[in-house]
Amino acid sequence: MYCYQCEEAARGCGCTTVGVCGKDAETAGLQDVLIYLTRGIAVRNLAAMEHGVGNKEAGTFIAEALFATLTNVNFDRVRFRDYIARAIAIRDALPPAGEDEPDACTWTPANDAGIAAKADEVGVLATADEDVRSLRELLVYALKGVGAYYYHAAALGYEDDEVTAFIQRALASTLRDLTVDEMVGIVLECGGVGVQVLALLDTANTATK
Repeated sequence: MYCYQCEEAARGCGCTTVGVCGKDAETAGLQDVLIYLTRGIAVRNLAAMEHGVGNKEAGTFIAEALFATLTNVNFDRVRFRDYIARAIAIRDALPPAGEDEPDACTWTPANDAGIAAKADEVGVLATADEDVRSLRELLVYALKGVGAYYYHAAALGYEDDEVTAFIQRALASTLRDLTVDEMVGIVLECGGVGVQVLALLDTANTATK
C-alpha cells in the first residue's frame, strides 16, 4: 500500500505497510480499485450526459464512494467489495464512451484475486511523474471532501447537478494527460465547488427540521 491522504502519514511521507489510522493494505487496495472504477463511471456518464442519456444516480453513487474512502470513514472490506460490484454494474449499464475508452471503463475482475492484482496497478504510485501524481492526488483528496459534504446534503434531500457533474469531470481528468497548468486549474476550480457544496450542506442542515 501507499497512502498519504492525511497529515498523519508515516514519517510525513506515506504509509506503506499499515496506515497510522489502522487501515491495512488489503482495505487500501480495495479503496484504490473503487476510486479507479469511479473514474470509469465518470468517463462514460459524462459522454452519456452529452447525448441526454446520463444517469443522475451515477453522480450520487460516485459522491458516496468517494466519501467511503476518506480517512477513517470505512474500513469494512465486505462493504468495499459491494461498492466495487455496484460501481461495475452502474458503469456497465452506461453506453460506451467511444472506441478508445480507458481501461477504467472496461476492466472487470474475475474474482477477489483479480481485484487485488488491479490494486497493485492503480494505486497512488501508478503515476510515475511526481508533479502529475501530486496534482492528481490533491484533486482526488479534495473530491473526497466534496463527496462527503454532498453525500450528507443529498441524504437530506438537497442535490445539485452542477456539483456532481464537476466531480465526474474532475475524476475523468485524472485519466487524461493534461498539462500542469490545466491540472492546477481544475484543482483551483475544485476549491470553488467545495465552497458551493458547503453552502448546500449548510442550507440542508438549517432548513431540515
